[in-house]
Amino acid sequence: MTLRRRLLLLLLLATPVVWVGAMAVSFYSAQHEINELFDTELVRLARQLQATLPSTNLGAPTDTSSMPPPLAGKEGEAEPKDLLLAVWDGNGRLVLVDREGLLMPYLPGQKGFVELMLAERPWRAYYLPSPSGRWLVAAGQRHKERRELVLALTAGPLLPWLLTLPVLLLVMAVGLKRVLRPVAALSAELACRAADDLKPLRGTDLPADLRPLVDAMNAQFERTAGLLQRERRFTADAAHELRTPLAALQAQWDAARLSPDSATAADTLAKIGQGLARLSRLVTQMLQLSRVEHLDSISQQVQIDWIALIGEVLSDVLPLAEHRHVELACEWPAAGAAPLPLRGAPPLLAAMLRNLLDNGLRYSPAGGHLTLRFGSDTLDILDDGPGVPAELLVRLGDRFYRPAGQVESGSGLGLSIVRRIAELHGLTVDWGPREDAPGFRVRLRRNAPRPQALGPASAGR
Repeated sequence: MTLRRRLLLLLLLATPVVWVGAMAVSFYSAQHEINELFDTELVRLARQLQATLPSTNLGAPTDTSSMPPPLAGKEGEAEPKDLLLAVWDGNGRLVLVDREGLLMPYLPGQKGFVELMLAERPWRAYYLPSPSGRWLVAAGQRHKERRELVLALTAGPLLPWLLTLPVLLLVMAVGLKRVLRPVAALSAELACRAADDLKPLRGTDLPADLRPLVDAMNAQFERTAGLLQRERRFTADAAHELRTPLAALQAQWDAARLSPDSATAADTLAKIGQGLARLSRLVTQMLQLSRVEHLDSISQQVQIDWIALIGEVLSDVLPLAEHRHVELACEWPAAGAAPLPLRGAPPLLAAMLRNLLDNGLRYSPAGGHLTLRFGSDTLDILDDGPGVPAELLVRLGDRFYRPAGQVESGSGLGLSIVRRIAELHGLTVDWGPREDAPGFRVRLRRNAPRPQALGPASAGR
């Protein structure tokens, strides 16, 4: 169901409910006012009649046998039959009465208004005894007269209301169509777009109520365009990077298959194994980078237990450290100081540290040292490697970038993964030469400025 039909249906259902409520309020208000008016008239009539009694000779009781019965007027008309008067003396004798008053009962001691049933019809009567108790005056009125007047006042506007309802709905339908025209235009524009058309929507001529929606859609388009751009760039880079090792593996396989020398074939197969290991590491890092680049934030964060996390990571890289003959160490802050308080995702931080330690171990010389040094708001990874020339520092962290002349195998993705995971945790990563000794340093800092090179290094990495 369209939004316009929902609004029309809501108005169609709500309008009669509002009208019925308004009629109920009008009915009770009119009833109160009319009762107040007619009650005042009954009190005034009884008082005026009582005021004339002392000057009237009412010694003998009224002869009710010769009085004609009350006239039967037409139903719904205001005739004298709807009013009655009666006067009794102190002994209860009827001394003054009109034709309708013959039905009035004598109620000694009654004073004020009373509801009566006379000839099976409801009446409202007012009894007024004289101060001396000599007379009892009664004035009454049928309820029908009051009820007809209330209904006439409240039900009178009902017919015009019913007649204007279709007109009102027609006006609302036309008005809603005009009001929702920008929504229809926006929907038509989106329906005509191609799947890859992510340019922002125009929102200058839209009502203020629709601008937040258009702004949110434009923001979503921008995020989607960035995601698609990253996907295309990642796919292109991955295809380029995978082509070379796959071609090398194919060439080595052909050489091993065609070689008549078993020793040469065994050497070639060993190279194939090394190539497969490099290819496996490349694919693993590509998957890690793809996963972290798609994250905008970390939804579930916990307080990081660095002791447990560092122990896990050192255990993972210990076989490579033993193979490279590099000593691993971790330096903690002074007693009582917390090491880099941080909330985040331990698995992502573990992957970040593994990439940093793996990189440090591959470029550290045999017999060297690789140290993790914690500060109050920093974490340094220090190695004894050759470092990176100053002119190449700014490109470290670019995807698939590796300085020329590298001996160690690699994909150029490790520092890209490190930088992205650091950004997700509110950390800044920078790199450069060590200040305390020859070697290379990577520093993770909380609430630090954007990454930049620290200065030139003495050798190439």
